[in-house]
This record gives sequence, structure tokens and C-alpha cells, in this order.
Amino acid sequence: EPFSIEPDRASDIKNWRNTNNVTVTFGTTDETSGVERYEFILDNGEWNICESPLDLGVLYDGIHHVFIRAIDKAGNARLESLDIYVDVTNPNEFDITANINEKEWTSVSSIILNFDTEDATSGIKRYTLSIDGTEEIEFYSGKATSIIPDGKHILTVYAYDWAENVTSTSAEYYLDVTNPLNFEGKFDI
Repeated sequence: EPFSIEPDRASDIKNWRNTNNVTVTFGTTDETSGVERYEFILDNGEWNICESPLDLGVLYDGIHHVFIRAIDKAGNARLESLDIYVDVTNPNEFDITANINEKEWTSVSSIILNFDTEDATSGIKRYTLSIDGTEEIEFYSGKATSIIPDGKHILTVYAYDWAENVTSTSAEYYLDVTNPLNFEGKFDI
């Protein structure tokens, strides 16, 4: 049986974990003398005897390197490794700016939003936009919104990192592109 290490959930550069408690399972066989023991090392720690499943405890944000070796009764060893990508921290908070002023009436029907933030560990994967609590849509800075009807509207931008941690910010805009209704006036001249 090939020697393999499996995390309790996928973990790679595109699958960062947003939980920092990690368990791995592993195993192999040795047809001649048999496996005597397993040992592991996490990052730059010390080798320790272990069993599968192995709880690695609470890991801080970053990339962690786990090495597990199987040692048979004759002292032969086989080494396998696994990198674990952990990011439990939300992206940094951010502000929205636009081509119109917030909370002031304007006669435009589409708003160009500008925003940017960072995530120190896994980076920003995507941004989304929700208008008045509607379903989020993919969005990016510098893009114009679709046509928005007259009224007061709350626009919320969400920033997701590669571990799907999220930070959001909202701004309120007032739109009125409709002309006043026709009216009749009587003038006494």
C-alpha cells in the first residue's frame, strides 16, 4: 500500500483553510518486517512518535509543513510530506468611493465604485456586490453598476480571500433620474 498523508479537508494554494484545527490521517504497510512506528515533525519542530489520525492542534495563519515518516522493524524509513495552508483572518477593512457623493441626491442611474483591500495571508480572491441586500454578484473596482432605479440604495461590497474569509463595507447613494411630474399652473397676470 502506498504511503500517503491526507488532511481532514483539502489544503493547497487554491484551497486555503479558514479553520486552524487540523487533523491528518496516514498509513502504509511493510510486507517484510512490518511498520514499527510513525513519527512526525511540524514546521521546524522536533520528531515525535505519532498515530493516525494525528491532531496537529491549533495552527497560526500561514503555510505549514508536515513530515511523517514510517519506520519498519528493520529501521528502514519512508518519508512523506504535506503542506497545509491556513488563513483564519478576514481581509483588511476598506472604504468605497464613487463617481457621486454618498447620501446626496444625484441624477445618474449607474454608479462607478472604487475600492481596494489586502489580505496578509492568502490574498484577495474576489469581490462581490449586493444592492439593497440582493444576491451578491461578481464585481471589481472601477466597474459601473447596472441601472439602479430611483431611490435611496445601500451598496455593499464584499472582499473574499482564498480561504473564503470575508470583509464587507457599505455606502448609501440617492438616485433620481425621473423628471418632475407635469403640472398645470395658473398665472394671474
